[in-house]
Amino acid sequence: MTWATVPNDRFAFTRGTPVTYASSAHGRRTRCATCGSPLTFHTTTRPDDVDITVGTFDHPERCLPETHIWVSSRIAWLDMGADLPAHEEGSPA
Repeated sequence: MTWATVPNDRFAFTRGTPVTYASSAHGRRTRCATCGSPLTFHTTTRPDDVDITVGTFDHPERCLPETHIWVSSRIAWLDMGADLPAHEEGSPA
């Protein structure tokens, strides 16, 4: 799944009301109340940001990648290209 990370104050849902649930001790997620698609992830480790599933954008092609994270858990056949920085785990500090 591809995610975009943006500051909380730059994001808002424009239609519908998602379902919010705790997915871990430090995280909460939202999903579409109608179809169940995953929408966002919020974590206390990065309280000022929200991660949004790019596949749910109206125009996902407008979201250009800047880095690859969690490459340690990528599927073996996925070629992400070498043109962007890659991090074995999450985003660098």
